[in-house]
Formats: sequence, structure tokens, C-alpha cells
Amino acid sequence: MAVRLEIEDRGAGRWIAATKDVAPGTLLLTSTPFATVLSPSLWTERCQACFEPGSLARCAAASFMLGSKQCQLSDWRLQHKLECPRLERLVVTANAYSVVADALLVARTLRLVSAFPAQNEARSLDDRSTHPWNLVWSEADRAAVHSTAAIVDHTGLLPSSMSYTLSDIEEMLCRFHTNNFTITDEILLDIGSGCYPWAAMVNHSCDANCTVTFAPKSHELQMRALRPIAAGEEITHAYMDVAIPATKRRRQLQAQYHFDCSCARCTSPTSFDLVSDAGTDGGPIDSGASPDLARATQLVAAAVPMSPQEAITCLREALVLRSAHLHALNVDVLEVHSHLLTQYLAARDFENARGAARAMWTFYEAMYPTTHAMAGLHLYTLGDLEAQWPERLGESRAHLQEAHRILAITHGREHPLVHGLRSVLASMP
Repeated sequence: MAVRLEIEDRGAGRWIAATKDVAPGTLLLTSTPFATVLSPSLWTERCQACFEPGSLARCAAASFMLGSKQCQLSDWRLQHKLECPRLERLVVTANAYSVVADALLVARTLRLVSAFPAQNEARSLDDRSTHPWNLVWSEADRAAVHSTAAIVDHTGLLPSSMSYTLSDIEEMLCRFHTNNFTITDEILLDIGSGCYPWAAMVNHSCDANCTVTFAPKSHELQMRALRPIAAGEEITHAYMDVAIPATKRRRQLQAQYHFDCSCARCTSPTSFDLVSDAGTDGGPIDSGASPDLARATQLVAAAVPMSPQEAITCLREALVLRSAHLHALNVDVLEVHSHLLTQYLAARDFENARGAARAMWTFYEAMYPTTHAMAGLHLYTLGDLEAQWPERLGESRAHLQEAHRILAITHGREHPLVHGLRSVLASMP
């Protein structure tokens, strides 16, 4: 194994260390999901079993979409036979996609738990033996999960033969609150969530030395080194986007995970962290006290349902207003550039799309490490845009080559996304 579980008390509980020196891109840890659930917002677009888009067959009894015949058969046996007659009641009772997802995931997990008894000896844990009951949880989360637990209890998602109490369901949901993973696709868009007990043993750092991706169809969690890691060094990954301003990031970590982050990036903030929520002078700003910033927020929200051209007009005004009051690297300015990129692409205005993408790259260079997947994905987009013009092929190739270098580290050289990028580079004149 490339990693081992450590249980010495350093004030952060259990942790996982590398067993040997490893290079960037090394696959350090894989974790099989104990249970997964597709985001309900994607039920009409992706297969419930493998999460892949494509030709889907609708269940005759519910708004459940399943893909291939194999997926239909396997999911019927594992989940759908019990869930299907209860799904409509669950959706109506829950009244929120997040609650539906949590209810299904905890029920699926608890239905499987009895077949896989937990081990008592923590030191022996690995991907095969780590169990949801091994995960830590906080009593402080019980009140927040009570209503979801009650829905699970009342909708019959757990067979009567299983003697779980309401308290048992609450405690598993508390474990989910601090340990579960959001499953993303190859471009890091959220598509579901899963219980990965082994990977949950890895601690957080805003200056993480590893990154997480998910294998298509199997949802296997894969953790790769972002930079050289020495034998015995703890491996870490970021529990949330490190582009979030430092104060807000630390507040969210405390609220969800119940710890104060003391990583290198929090104790010695980067230059980006110092200005990512600042005003033009680099100091703090009260967004609520500025009519211009309030107007900009309204414009960004109003642009969402508009046609591309109407949205572009709104967003350009919002960009002017925010740029006048906020630091050039304030993430609220980045938000507008990101929306503009989307709308320019929808309008097939590639020149302005390239401009928005280049503006965004200024942020990405400052906020992310040089091997972060978001940096690689953005360079892929920028290089693809620049390929529209023969005179910019040199810039395009340079950006795509750097994207390939990064994504081969974060996703693995054999990932379909990386294969596709290699093909693009090979076909360039």
C-alpha cells in the first residue's frame, strides 16, 4: 500500500501517511463507495446507477431514469425494488433535493451496514474494512439532521426487519455531515454524493498535497499526489474550494467539520487570500453598505434566465460596478467574468469569450497551486478558444500542453479526459 493509517493523537484524530516517497500524479489511495446517490436534479439526465448521461429508460412507476439493461437489472436488485414504491412520497415529504439525496443515501448505507460488520481495531483499517460506523461524528449536528432521519423512518426506506432506531439514523446522518464526499464528473461538476469511509480518514488542508477525482461509472474515489510527498508525511486534501476567501473558508470548516484550520495557508495567508474579499485599496469592505454593489448583485441574479445578449448587457454593467469598488482579485469580480464567459460562448462570441477566459486565468494563477485541476481545466478551455484563430495556435498549443501536464497529475494519464486532450494536441498543425 502507498499509504497507512496512523492513530497517534496529534489533536486531529486519525490520519493517513505516505509509506514511501512519491512523485506528483502518483495514485496514493483508492476508495470504493459504500453507497452513492445521483443528485435528484439530474434524475432525468443521467443513469441512477452509473451516473452516465445517454439513452435512458424511465421507470414505469416513478420519475427514475436508468440507463443500460445491465444498470436497470443491477439497480433493481440493489436499490430500486424497495425504493420505487416509496419514491414519490419521499420527494413530496422532503420538499428539497438535498433532503431526498441524504435520505436515500443514508437508507442505502444502513441497508448494507448489517452485511459488513465494523472492525474494532482501528489500526487494521483499509479500503475493504473501513466501515461507516468507524467514522467520527458530532452530537452538535443531531438537531440539523433530525427531520431527514424522521423522513427515512416514516417513508419505509428501511425494511421493518432492520431494527434501526431514529437515533441510529440520526447518528449515521451526523457521520455523513462531516465525512461524505460530493461526487464530481471529469470537469468537477457536482453530480452526486457518496459514503467513502476509507477516504474519509484523510484530513483537510487548504494547502493540500493531494486531490480527489472519481472514476467514471464505478464512482471509485481516487486520490493523487499534487506535489512530491515524503515517506511518513501526512496526505491531505481540501474539503472545500480554496478559492473561497480565507475568513469565509475557515468559518465554513468550523460550521460543517467542527475544527479551526491551522494549515500553512491559513497561518500564513497567500497574497490572494489577503485580497480575495477586499476593496480596491486591499482593505475590508462592507458590500451591504454600497448601493453599487447591491445593484451589481441584482444584475448578476437577473441575468440567469435571460437570453445571452440580454445577460451580457446586465453582466457588463455588473462588472463595471464591482470593478469600481472591489480589488482586482476579489472573487466577486471573478464571478462576473465566469458568467460572462458562459454567455459569450452561448452567443458564439468567441473573441469576447477569450477575453473573459484570460481575465479568469489571472485569478486562477493567483488562487490555485500550479497543479490544481481547476487550473488545468481552465487552460483547456482557454487553449480550445485560442485554436479558433490560426494566428493564435502557438498560444493555444502552449495552454493545452500545460493543461495536459496538470490534468495528467490530477486525473491520471489514462483518464478519458486526458486521452482526449492528447488527441487534440496530436492533431494540431
